[in-house]
Amino acid sequence: MKIQEMNVILEIIRTGSMSAAAKKLYISQPALSQTVKKIEDELETPLFIRRSGKVLEPTKAGKSYVEMAEKVVPVYEDFLKQLKTSAAPKHILRAGLPQGQGHFIINALLENQAQMRQTVSFEFVEGVSDRLENLVLKGELDFAVLRLPLKFRDLQYKVILHEPLGIWLRRGSNWAAKARALPPPVENLYSSLPLECLRGEILLLPPPGKRIRATIDSIIQENGLVPASVKTYDSMKTIRLMVNNGLGSTIGKSPSPDEAADLFFWIEDYQSSYDLAFIWRRDYAFSSVLTELAELLKAYFSNN
Repeated sequence: MKIQEMNVILEIIRTGSMSAAAKKLYISQPALSQTVKKIEDELETPLFIRRSGKVLEPTKAGKSYVEMAEKVVPVYEDFLKQLKTSAAPKHILRAGLPQGQGHFIINALLENQAQMRQTVSFEFVEGVSDRLENLVLKGELDFAVLRLPLKFRDLQYKVILHEPLGIWLRRGSNWAAKARALPPPVENLYSSLPLECLRGEILLLPPPGKRIRATIDSIIQENGLVPASVKTYDSMKTIRLMVNNGLGSTIGKSPSPDEAADLFFWIEDYQSSYDLAFIWRRDYAFSSVLTELAELLKAYFSNN
């Protein structure tokens, strides 16, 4: 007994006649009649009460057969769908991840993998942002997740996370004392200070080649700030330590859970963020796949 034969009997029941079922199944009526006879011979019992000019009615055995077929056919068809899905060709995407942040991006990608309309799998490469951007440009990576600004214009990108920047004001500053004297903010965790509080300060900043330095420099230039001096350090931990000891101020991301938050302030009347972006080549052959993945990651970071 075959699934195709079960479908023949089910179609006869649905349409009520041999001729109508034959048309629906795109086979001749004699061929359909032969299939029914073959099933009845195998079961050694008729499945239909045959009355000339009337709708076919199933016998008692026919009704039992139909009940069985209605259970078996959907299970088999569902099995075939799952088999096709698991055997479907995959897009193997080569993904570039920033050092130090790759673990949570991998989690985000793998959690959203099942939501893709096309089957994908990933190969991961970790590195500094400049190297990853260069590999995407050369086609050695399909996409990368890294911080803006980009250094090459021939790349497509979508921001998936806006991470606001604020002021880290040196301990002992009069501005910090004034901010703490104000009523605490209702909605935000931190109070706000104008960028004017950095005028004449010693600014402790990352090296000029860093992407966050480019973002900070644009804030300084747009607001016409003139610091007393600028000192550069490779480590943000070193910078925060010096801020805490009153040796200078900086602009940076909000405190992590293990950092003291009493020296951090949002920028008053000014919005700037250190954006995390999903980037790929403009001429990439499967851009729709990457656009969908970028949207899924954006939704993931919005909800977490």
